[in-house]
Amino acid sequence: MTRTILLGFTLLTGATTGCMAKDPMVAWKDRVAHYVVKRGNGDPNVLRDLAQAQAPGALRPTQATIGELGVTASGPTPGTSTRDVQGILLGTRSAASQRWFLFLVGVIARGENSRTDVEDIRLAAFSAELDTAHWIVSPPNAEAMDQYIGRNAAPSEQASASSNFPNSLDAFEIRVADGRVQVRDQHSGASWSLQLQDPEPLRTDRVGSRN
Repeated sequence: MTRTILLGFTLLTGATTGCMAKDPMVAWKDRVAHYVVKRGNGDPNVLRDLAQAQAPGALRPTQATIGELGVTASGPTPGTSTRDVQGILLGTRSAASQRWFLFLVGVIARGENSRTDVEDIRLAAFSAELDTAHWIVSPPNAEAMDQYIGRNAAPSEQASASSNFPNSLDAFEIRVADGRVQVRDQHSGASWSLQLQDPEPLRTDRVGSRN
């Protein structure tokens, strides 16, 4: 079961018509950092409470998500100028002397007649110390994305079928070995991976930045 955290109208609307185009993944990363500042006063451990906050008292934990909706951006899907970005919080893992929050992030184009098309899915790791956010994001993986959304079906089916992320069939497993994280969707067999590093040499962003 997946539910999206609602941060309130002013926090969830994202880019609006007439705003400068922005990379959807960057916009989503800013959303996470903003949430940590707004709800956790800069403490990333507030992300641990997302699933419980979205389904209090649930016997089975939900897959908590943070979304950035209506990002003005171009993309491979014709006829669409805005994207929604949904990041599933998969869990936390310790590596490279740091605690990392692991997300699987999907970029979705919404077109006419409520059609949705998944354009990108990536694995992202987030950690923070003091007021600085550290990010590691996996590169594009078209093969894994196509496997997840079923685009390896017959070409006649690909043209008419919508795709979305996340969906009710999601069942993700996480493996970590020697600092390398692999996330695999048990339903489709699609997998994504990245290498966790010591955060000091990474390019960093200030927590709460909304540029």
